[in-house]
Amino acid sequence: MANLRDIKKRIGSVQSTKQITHTMEMVASAKIRHASMRIEESAPYSEAMGKVLASLASQSGSIDHPLLSEHDAKKNCLAVVVVSDRGLAGGYNANLFRLVKSLAEGTEYCVLPVGKKTLEHFSRTGCEILSAYFGVTAALGVGDCKQLAELLCKGYA
Repeated sequence: MANLRDIKKRIGSVQSTKQITHTMEMVASAKIRHASMRIEESAPYSEAMGKVLASLASQSGSIDHPLLSEHDAKKNCLAVVVVSDRGLAGGYNANLFRLVKSLAEGTEYCVLPVGKKTLEHFSRTGCEILSAYFGVTAALGVGDCKQLAELLCKGYA
């Protein structure tokens, strides 16, 4: 049976863990608040960009480009999946993997993984992977984003 000293030590340990968990929760909520503010601030830009692109597409009557044409049926699907490689984001990652699988149901699909966890998950499930180049997010930069966009546009065309 535990003596009084062991019980007091255990109580102190639990209180310390509680304090650390509370601090982590406060930091996470601050990060979420900042991220949501950035999303709200970018909404006018996104809406304006959508209007400009819609206007350009409607004015380009004679241009025949695959990105401007509408398709009747969805045959093939490519999912660009970006998940968190660090932190306490296991639930987020799992929900995103489940969403990709449900959205692509009934079609042939492949995945372009962005991040180590995405690459590991879809390699394990046997899904076709378009490119493993973007599997390490720590090394990605602006040039890689341009390369990713070019790969997507070329593959769609």
